[in-house]
Amino acid sequence: MTRAAAVFPNEGSHYVGMGKEFYDKSLTVRRYYDEAEKLLKSKIAKVSFLGPPEEQDLILNAQLGTFLNDVAFFDLLVQYKRKPDLLTGVGVGEIAALVWAECLSFSDALLFISKRASLLEAFAREKGGVGLFLTGLSEEQVTPLLDREEGRLFITHYLSPDSFAVWGPVEAAAAIQAELKDVRQVKMKTQLPRGPLFSELAVELEAPLEALLNECLGDTILKHPKMTFLSSDGGRPIARAEDARDVLVRQYSRPVQWSQTVRAAIGRGYRTWVEVGPGKTYTSFVKKTDVDTRVMNVEDAKSLTTVIKITG
Repeated sequence: MTRAAAVFPNEGSHYVGMGKEFYDKSLTVRRYYDEAEKLLKSKIAKVSFLGPPEEQDLILNAQLGTFLNDVAFFDLLVQYKRKPDLLTGVGVGEIAALVWAECLSFSDALLFISKRASLLEAFAREKGGVGLFLTGLSEEQVTPLLDREEGRLFITHYLSPDSFAVWGPVEAAAAIQAELKDVRQVKMKTQLPRGPLFSELAVELEAPLEALLNECLGDTILKHPKMTFLSSDGGRPIARAEDARDVLVRQYSRPVQWSQTVRAAIGRGYRTWVEVGPGKTYTSFVKKTDVDTRVMNVEDAKSLTTVIKITG
């Protein structure tokens, strides 16, 4: 079987209807939803499949729905004996990776994600600002644009050599949009209101997240990963339980260094990537980082069949 790296996407890749085809056809996938809804006493499937979009975009719903897709769809690969050898992910995708690396249980992960949502919502309300996706500029071109009279912008995601997500005050974001609006190769898109997650400004979340993690785990201890797992802040190998805890507590106070993570995996010999969960967001940036990689995804029956055929 082809050696493959799996990437689990974060919220932001979510969309109304994600996971419904597998939910209708696979008892395996349905069991994940059933367990989550029983544990959290929440109708996650209804929101994921029917929306409306503004309800699905809420932090709690977006993260739970994406996490369920990430974890459940990987199980389908395992059943077809197409289990990737390397795991990575972004945001809730990193938590899905830790579940499949057997660092923490599915139920503990669900509790942690659901309970931290209120912390993240309060953080986003307090910090305000605007998140902006930029593509078509190099890092050398983006960096001088960040310190402005209207306020400082932070790069929160280094997605590919010419793609970045930034966050900053509303006025600063508007100024950079005005400056770049007539630059033909540049494309911009406003992001969901999440505040400055994945930046140094989120260091204040570390203490409450650690306390919340302890609450959710109770007497359970995190375990050492049983699969190769690279963090999204640059491709650090997560080999110990202490490293896994560090990811869960500090992932939001570090930028996503996706290009570096991709290069780290390529350096280990991985040239085939499978995005497991909604969309093709992160594999599209894999391709922009290295055009010679082969990228696929698993989000419905057709894409699963393709992965099974190509990686056999």
